[in-house]
Amino acid sequence: MKTVDFYTIDIEYIKYLYSFDTEVYFNKQRHDYENKPYVGTIIYNDTIPYFVPLTSAKTKHLKLKKQV
Repeated sequence: MKTVDFYTIDIEYIKYLYSFDTEVYFNKQRHDYENKPYVGTIIYNDTIPYFVPLTSAKTKHLKLKKQV
C-alpha cells in the first residue's frame, strides 16, 4: 500500500539551492517562507532522495522539446 508523507524543507536549504539554480522556487521579497507549503513527490537516485515539486506549467515550457 502506498503512503502519503509530509516533510519539512529547511528554508536555509532552499536559499542554498537557489544560490546555484534560480529555477528553484524562492522569492527573496517574501518573508513567510517558513510557512509556505511545497507540494511534490520524492524520487530516489540509488539511496539519495530528491524532492520534485509539482508546479504549474509556464509559457516558456511550451517551447521545450519532448524527450522520451
